Amino acid sequence: MSIIVNRKRRTKYTCKPRNSFGISALLTPMMAARNNKVFLSKPLKFTVGTNCEEVFIHGEVLKSRATPWFDANSGKFAGDESLVIKDADRHIFSLVSQYLYTGDYSIALPSDDPPPGLTSGGPEKPEQERASVLEGNLFRDSDSVHLFANYIVRHIQPRPSEGSQCSYNPAEDYTEALLTHARLHVFAARYELQELRDICLFKLLYLLHAVPLYKDRIGDIVRLFNFVFGADARLCENIIIMLRHYVIRYLGLFLRNKGFQILLREQPSLAALLLNTLGNGL
Repeated sequence: MSIIVNRKRRTKYTCKPRNSFGISALLTPMMAARNNKVFLSKPLKFTVGTNCEEVFIHGEVLKSRATPWFDANSGKFAGDESLVIKDADRHIFSLVSQYLYTGDYSIALPSDDPPPGLTSGGPEKPEQERASVLEGNLFRDSDSVHLFANYIVRHIQPRPSEGSQCSYNPAEDYTEALLTHARLHVFAARYELQELRDICLFKLLYLLHAVPLYKDRIGDIVRLFNFVFGADARLCENIIIMLRHYVIRYLGLFLRNKGFQILLREQPSLAALLLNTLGNGL
């Protein structure tokens, strides 16, 4: 396998928990119990992204997570010198590394206390409170979200974290948080990291459920749509299904949004998907 070389722009960093990504505090009890075996194993070098940054991940971690970079049948790692990962940047691969070492990952979200209007029914109540209640919709209520979330991670132990409480400030932009989960999901699907793929879907479900959908924030969801329609449809199939349910739940809000109207014109298949979702009894 070829090695990307860019000496002028190369930046070395390591994904050892203590030094780069702060993973040591997140180690699960199982990982803590076998730390010696993990950290005494030989690290494998990854060359990541257009900047050719070097990441080192211990071989024992790659074995334990059933990654495509270790062949269980032959007992050998793919690549003798370096594994080249062109389709990820440092941020995404740092989350991959965090998952490999801990079984989970986390991203920062804006957070604050709810404004009085949300509890008193005042005018600051987010628009999503007036959404339609549709039988069978994944986002019908908190119980339906929890039920689907439990199904997604039914085989994963320990259960991944749902994420932190979102901000109630309508000025907060959630685009980057939404896209991070989606990009990581695409990476995991492409490299057949099935457990990580499901964790990404799980976290995206809870984030969509938690984000206060003020009219000014609908654009965040539209940008997520643009990403998944621009990616390989096979890798984003489950995200598209989730977003179909989300839009149907708040259809009136989306249809009044200019960005979403443009999206419908540019992606005629989306209108068909939404009609099919409605026709299936939602």
